[in-house]
Amino acid sequence: MNLDNFDPSKENHIIELEKIKKIIMNSINKVNLDLKGFTVLTEAATGYWQFTPFIAAFANADTILCKLKNTKYGKPHEIKKNYENLISYFNLKQNFKFFESSNDDIISTADIVTNSGNVRPINAKFIKKMKKTGIISLMWEPWEFRDIDLDLTQCMKNGICVIGVNEENSILNVMKHDGELIQQIFSDNDISLKNKNILLIAENRSALYMIKSLKKQDVNLDIISSQIPNDVISFEGNLVSSSLENLENFVSDKDFIIINSHPITKPIIGKNGYISSKKFKMLSKAKIILFFGTIDYDDLVKNGVPFLPNKKISPGYMGWKSDLLDPIPTIELNTLGLKSGEIVGKYRKSGLTYAQSIKKAVQSPYCLDFSVEQKTKYFSKSIHSNS
Repeated sequence: MNLDNFDPSKENHIIELEKIKKIIMNSINKVNLDLKGFTVLTEAATGYWQFTPFIAAFANADTILCKLKNTKYGKPHEIKKNYENLISYFNLKQNFKFFESSNDDIISTADIVTNSGNVRPINAKFIKKMKKTGIISLMWEPWEFRDIDLDLTQCMKNGICVIGVNEENSILNVMKHDGELIQQIFSDNDISLKNKNILLIAENRSALYMIKSLKKQDVNLDIISSQIPNDVISFEGNLVSSSLENLENFVSDKDFIIINSHPITKPIIGKNGYISSKKFKMLSKAKIILFFGTIDYDDLVKNGVPFLPNKKISPGYMGWKSDLLDPIPTIELNTLGLKSGEIVGKYRKSGLTYAQSIKKAVQSPYCLDFSVEQKTKYFSKSIHSNS
């Protein structure tokens, strides 16, 4: 149901909203999210993403700063009006502030900033306005990081902690929903999985839950993984290769190729890819399902290779969003993002340094730091050693 135009006079709207409130409270209680004493800067959005400010509010945040942006999903004044209706319905007493331009007074008051769509990009100008104890929560795992979203080097220079989410934690595992999502993608496109031959490119751990999910269907599933082959085997996946270099040997008899190859940036199919679109077309009649990875869109179109979704997806972005499912995955993920911010934020407020706060935070099941490779890329040795 679309609650972008919430109407309290409609019974079905009330029923759906009470369901969402229950999901929010369950998520908060599972991770013991407590934002009392925090000012949270996040987005005023639409769809299930619109509930992030309400997660903060129900978790007792003092002030919620909501960034409005004109998008294809709605105009700022429309979105703000809907929020006002929802705030009134929930009878929330927190201080909600809505803004379109990120001025100094707004940014400098934030304790936690979420790296959400309407807030991005978080550039050097933005970061320089933040308080020294401010936290940026990625709201997803660090391996998904895109440098166009956030100036990570400037964060380090200014001592601004950036923390990622462990989506696979044992208390609130949101990564498991990717198994449901891959099935929903097939269902929404009226594709029956029965007796289908599928090749899964599995280069990150979300693919493991796809394996688990697809194995329950009547499919023949082969898997290629160069990054996590041992994990694939531990999930009892049929690993046919641990190298993408010989991809062409495994496509001829397939009905579908599911690409979940991020963080590998090289195109899986296309010019300068592991296999060219022309050669792929000669070898296989398979349709490409781009879940999270890189393909040469123009080259696939030129050579008539069928793929879903039927639009160009920028590198580093998922082809599908979790809101294809019910509200649970989106709300749980954003709750975890705020929890990660809370954990680091409390350490910073207590007087711990940047480095001390991150070191203690990653001992929590909810927080993840950047990899050594990412730190080497974005942080100079002199800055990193003095952090």
